[in-house]
Amino acid sequence: MNGIRCPSSRLPASATHNQSLGVTISCYQPISGAVDGLIPSFTESRNRVNSGTQGTQSWGGVLPANSHIKFKDCVDGLSNSIAVGEMSDLMIDTSGNTQEWGTNTQFGWTLGVGGTFGTNLGGSAYNTSTIRHLINQKTGWSGTTGGVSRGGFNVPMNSAHPGGCNGLLLDGSVLFLQETTSLQTLAQLATRDDGVAISGL
Repeated sequence: MNGIRCPSSRLPASATHNQSLGVTISCYQPISGAVDGLIPSFTESRNRVNSGTQGTQSWGGVLPANSHIKFKDCVDGLSNSIAVGEMSDLMIDTSGNTQEWGTNTQFGWTLGVGGTFGTNLGGSAYNTSTIRHLINQKTGWSGTTGGVSRGGFNVPMNSAHPGGCNGLLLDGSVLFLQETTSLQTLAQLATRDDGVAISGL
């Protein structure tokens, strides 16, 4: 399963499931969309909001939970839509402790993203991420503030690479996204039908 791990990741290679099954921790997570308010004059009507601690989950991207998005649904173009984001480094909480926040360490993306939407999100729907924070925003987290928790919906794209992290576009190409990339640009990449073609990355 080394294909789902970044060689530079500081995350543990595996975790023990609550039924004592060892699972490989993926360094990559499907991008389900972006929270509202990041793209001017655009409202994503498919957003779903979890009222608990897992944050906000969107249906506006190309790999949301419980969906069957087709290429034709990605009207912004396959080269303008991010499908998978890297989440391969440790996070640092307000006490200076490192935390293994990222893809869920009990199940992982390979289990799937089934589950139910609403205030009680079940199954493994938390194995997707919705853009809400800047790339490599890895410090200053307190508990689940901003939807950032182990397996939470809004864990920032992050890596141990200097200056940014990798993203997989829907056309199959890999793009190194600079950590200086604006939230608006990230949201536009994560939204399949906002009508904006991204250039100059």
